[in-house]
Amino acid sequence: MISEVVMPQMGADMEEGTIIRWLKQEGDAVERGEIIAEIETDKANVEIESFESGVFRKALANEGDTVDVGTIIAIVASPDEDISRYEGMTVAAKPATAQQDGSPPAATAPPVEAEPPPRPIAQERGLDLAQVQGTGPDGRIVRRDVEAAAEQPAAVAPSPTSPAPVSTEVVGMSRMRQTIARRMSQSKR
Repeated sequence: MISEVVMPQMGADMEEGTIIRWLKQEGDAVERGEIIAEIETDKANVEIESFESGVFRKALANEGDTVDVGTIIAIVASPDEDISRYEGMTVAAKPATAQQDGSPPAATAPPVEAEPPPRPIAQERGLDLAQVQGTGPDGRIVRRDVEAAAEQPAAVAPSPTSPAPVSTEVVGMSRMRQTIARRMSQSKR
């Protein structure tokens, strides 16, 4: 019997999921209840299991594809069954970084900070953070610690140098982080 594996709805507000990875490849034997894929939802990473025994015949979506709930993503069937109607079928995947509210992805927006973190302040003043005693929670170094250390006369004043180049890497947010950001902005409004 042909079994269509669909993107499950894991919660009332879940509209889509992203396939993290396939645990079975085309041609692999599958037992009922065996995990065949991992998906990412807005709230968690979830494993999908097969509801029928047979052979993993075809994956209709690729790893990394974001697919609507209820969409067929794979076919499990016996080796002799005709699955030709699924042969040309592929899933129309959405870009993984798109947000549901239509706003641009948050990963491309520069972070907004009310106050610069202690590290740039320490670099500007030529301080070595290893020499600064932190008074914040759990001994963290906070702005007032850096400012206090800068006011103290040092035995050997470090020569002012240009700040070291900082390399940045923009990393796309996971679906869970996207949901958290969307809900926090809704709460703020």
